[in-house]
Amino acid sequence: MVGILLATAAVANAGNSTLSTNSMAFIQNRGQWDAQAQFLLQAPGANLWVTKTGTVIDFYRETVTRFEDENGVPRVKRTRDGDVVKVDFVGASAAVQPVGVGRSNEFVSFITDGQEIGNVGKFAEAKLVNVLPGVSARYYVDGGAPRYDVILAPGANPKSVQLQYTNAKNLRIGADGTLQYDTTLGTVREQNLFVYQTVGGVKRQVPAQFEIKGGKVGFKLGAYDQNQSLVIDPQILHAGTYIGGGANDLADDVKVHPSGDIITAGTTTSTNFPTVNSYQGDQTGTDWFLTRHRPGLGSRVFSTYVGGNNNDRGTGASERTKIAIAGNGDIWLGGTTSSTNLPTTAGVIQPTDDSGDSLWIARFGATPSAVLALKAATYLGGSSGENFWDLDVHQPSGNIAVSFGTASTNLSAAVAGAGARSAITTGSAAQTTKGTGTGFDAYVAVLNAPLTRVLMGTYFGGNDTDQGRAVAFGRGFDAVFLAGTAESTDYTFTFGNVQNTGGSDRDNFLAQIRIKDASVVNSAAFGYSTEDDTVEAIAVDQVTNVAYLTGRFQGPIDTTAWGTTISVQYGFDSTFNGAIGDQDAFVAAFSDKLNRVRFTYLGAASTDANDSGKDIIVTPNGGSMIVGYTRSPGFPVVDAGGTNIAYTAPADSTAGQQGFIARFSSALALQGSSVFGSPTASDSADAIALNTPFNNVLVAGNTQGADLPVTAGVAQGTSGGGTEAFLYDLRFYTDPVSLATSGTTVSPTSGIVARVHLNSFVQAAAGQSVTFTLSNASARFSNGTQSITVTIPQNASSIAVNVIGTGAGAPTTVTLSALSSGTTVSTTLSSQP
Repeated sequence: MVGILLATAAVANAGNSTLSTNSMAFIQNRGQWDAQAQFLLQAPGANLWVTKTGTVIDFYRETVTRFEDENGVPRVKRTRDGDVVKVDFVGASAAVQPVGVGRSNEFVSFITDGQEIGNVGKFAEAKLVNVLPGVSARYYVDGGAPRYDVILAPGANPKSVQLQYTNAKNLRIGADGTLQYDTTLGTVREQNLFVYQTVGGVKRQVPAQFEIKGGKVGFKLGAYDQNQSLVIDPQILHAGTYIGGGANDLADDVKVHPSGDIITAGTTTSTNFPTVNSYQGDQTGTDWFLTRHRPGLGSRVFSTYVGGNNNDRGTGASERTKIAIAGNGDIWLGGTTSSTNLPTTAGVIQPTDDSGDSLWIARFGATPSAVLALKAATYLGGSSGENFWDLDVHQPSGNIAVSFGTASTNLSAAVAGAGARSAITTGSAAQTTKGTGTGFDAYVAVLNAPLTRVLMGTYFGGNDTDQGRAVAFGRGFDAVFLAGTAESTDYTFTFGNVQNTGGSDRDNFLAQIRIKDASVVNSAAFGYSTEDDTVEAIAVDQVTNVAYLTGRFQGPIDTTAWGTTISVQYGFDSTFNGAIGDQDAFVAAFSDKLNRVRFTYLGAASTDANDSGKDIIVTPNGGSMIVGYTRSPGFPVVDAGGTNIAYTAPADSTAGQQGFIARFSSALALQGSSVFGSPTASDSADAIALNTPFNNVLVAGNTQGADLPVTAGVAQGTSGGGTEAFLYDLRFYTDPVSLATSGTTVSPTSGIVARVHLNSFVQAAAGQSVTFTLSNASARFSNGTQSITVTIPQNASSIAVNVIGTGAGAPTTVTLSALSSGTTVSTTLSSQP
């Protein structure tokens, strides 16, 4: 099977369908389209049409332009460009049978020539049965990408399989063995070629590679058993790569670009940091870095320093380096800087540094040569210093929210003269002046995309040190969520209050701040009274407006922190683990009014038990995933299979800490968790991004080891030395744990139901399947074959098939096996003539 990794990643509707493109289903043609089309799959960046001879792939990129007409009315213009590539089986049989597999309970309706065509079926996959003699093709979705299998029956000739690519420019086989061709939108790569036979329930790999002869694509295979069926199928592995040079390189954030590329940001002190299409050379001390990997992590589009004449920093306990990706592909970067010569653009909010310890916010685009192009940049800060924490971009306006800490008292004052700074605090803000304490105040601001206007800005703090550590836009453009830590005791919250008594102890807070007037809509505080609690990250579900937080506590949340006005529902773990002063990670999901919360601890009791969440995302099914670090040997590892992370043994206090990833249901039940990293050194997972419409993710972090598990063919397979950044592409599966049958004997007149039970409910994993195989021909499935692949429906906890006998020969024993995600379960049946 070959996985098609698209060169672009926009999503759009085809025709007048009411279908949500997030469903990634194959829609049957019942007369609403040209008769050549059998099924349509609407994938990110391409419409894939299944015909009787193969596929037609319509690669596209949609550009959205917003403007005002002559009457000042906002308008939107959408334009498309792209290419159409046709992939046909040479000599396709006229007897081919297009079949939909895994029918959904949902249907689609179309209006064509004024007539409604209703009850159009949606399927998990589409098959071309006998597209060639003894050869079938299977089209489906895996990991958010359209993929196909070529399935050869016993005795079928693999040399008969030839694919004709029409309109594919520069068709070639790359040095890494991938099949490649060019379109006007970029290079398309078909990769992870994996050919196998299933014998006795075990996959046996067959050596294989692409070959091109006479302009046609085929498959060159090694030795295999011609009496067994043969499948050209994907090898689904995670990808892992180092990022860095010979000194310290720290990744702090990761995001997915609309093209499908992966953007990673952090800081570096390496003079030999790996650069590609570099925006600039190394400057002085610590610089930021930006690196853009292709999907699969095999190559880099660009990798570059960004910095000035002093330290440009942000990866640490007191500040962050953060990025955000706008809908048009622009890349936002924010951090703290001591450099005074960083570039700024005309008319921006603050063209020069004000204190020598300010924020720098920049928006980059990419030219056709892939080198970063600075589109807007500004300093931000007052006379006493700032530390940057977070930023978020609003889709589709392109405006950004930033959160930071400030010691400056003059953010509400406009400064005149050369290098003028506009007032950062808006006049109607809830708090136009800094709090009375000598420490930092939290601060939040909303800036327009050109960085020429402050749309909203306000202090948020009191008589001690308060930090705005995380920010996210709420649903729509009404309010932003600001999360952080509070040491002040004189600030009144809507729900709960800080539990500490002043000093260095701190609690967590969450506030909704209205954009139009910077007023506080709702706010809540929660924590343990005598230790430090920390919010690290926030993510907001744009459907429900629920705000998800992660971080750590050093003691159990005081019962009075929630007050009597916040309804608390506990999830996976309601009890703080370890002694006071230890750390537990947590996830808290606040309702849009902040008056209800779902909450769970995550950690273990052990010596020096330190567990902390570092970043969080919301998954399409309403769940969440967090990454972080653990030092606890008893850290809960649940359903770790399928993540393809090689190292899963928890660390202890002497071996250092390891990174972890955990995924939760909408009720904060723990659905899976895994510990990973170097077996011999400390690691931390610091950032996570959703990689597809399903539950595959990207994780960026840092390791002190040179033996971090990485994969072959990635951009950087070895550590350059020092503390090194890493980037993982992780895939999650639901695996079978048992195979039960309704009986033990099959015959021509009776059959049994065979049901595989799964280790958890399938969550947004469309395209995952279970392959059932019978060991001999004395039994068969209800479709008359010895092997059948069944797609697992979303939210299913089991999958079933029917087995019957053949009526030939003497009584015999049959082994029934089921395989999914590398896990096999089996049972024995008796077949009677």
